[in-house]
Amino acid sequence: MFKPRSFLFLITTSLFISISSCSSFSEKRELESKKENPQTPFLVATKYFQNSAEAAALYHQGYNVAFQYVDSLMKTYREKKPACVVLDIDETVLNNSYYQGSLYHESKSFSDETWDEWVRQSRAPALPGVVEYIEKVRELGVEVIFITNRRSYLIEPTLENLTRVGIKAERRYIVGRDKIHSKEMRRARFKKFCNIVQLIGDNLSDFSDDYQGSTIQERKDKLESQHSLLGSRYILLPNPMYGDWRKTILPKPLKKMEDLDSLKK
Repeated sequence: MFKPRSFLFLITTSLFISISSCSSFSEKRELESKKENPQTPFLVATKYFQNSAEAAALYHQGYNVAFQYVDSLMKTYREKKPACVVLDIDETVLNNSYYQGSLYHESKSFSDETWDEWVRQSRAPALPGVVEYIEKVRELGVEVIFITNRRSYLIEPTLENLTRVGIKAERRYIVGRDKIHSKEMRRARFKKFCNIVQLIGDNLSDFSDDYQGSTIQERKDKLESQHSLLGSRYILLPNPMYGDWRKTILPKPLKKMEDLDSLKK
C-alpha cells in the first residue's frame, strides 16, 4: 500500500544526501583552490625570463660583449697553450623556463625526478646569442668547454639537446656534477692543456667557489673585489628564477605570496 509519508521521507532524505554531496564537493573544490602553488612567488620572474624582449636583449648583450673581449684578446694571443672558454649550460646556453612553467601549472616544487624527466626530453631551446657566440669563438681557434651542475648520467640527453639547437659538442668537453660540486675543481682538469680566457654563467659561483654558502654581504664584498673582471673574463647572464642568490636572500622556501611580506622594511 502506498504511504505518502514514507514517500515524502524518501524524497527528503534523497534531497538531503544530494545537497550534502554537492556541498562537500564544493567545499573540496574550494579547499583545493586555496592550496598555495609553490611557484606563485616566482611566476613573474619566469614570465619575464620566458617572454620579455628585455631578457632576450640582456643575453644578446652579454654574448656580444663576450665575443668582443675574446676577439680582441686573440689578436695578440701568444700563449703556448691554446685558449678556451668555459660555459655553464642551464640558463646560460639552454632555456629551462619551460620546465619552471610546468612546475607552476602542476603546482609542484622542484624535484630531481621532474628535472631529470625534463632534461631527458632534450627540448630546451637555445638562449639568444649563444649559438652565434660559440660559432665565432671557434672560428678564432678557441675551444669551448661546458661545465654544468647536471648529473653525469644526464650528459647524453644534454648532448642531444645541444645538437638540436645547432651546437656541436664533444662528450669529453662536457663535465657534469657528481661527487665534486666545485666548478673550480672541475675546471682544473682543463687548465693542464688549455688557457681559460673567459667564464660565462648565470650564477656568480660559475666564476668562483667563494660565492657558495656565503651571506648576502660576503657575496657583495667578494663581487666588489672582482668587479673589474665583469664584461671581460667574467660574463654574467640574467636569471631571476633561481640560483645561489635565492638561497641567501630567501633562506626558507617560499610557498605563498604572503611570505614575501617579510622582505618589506
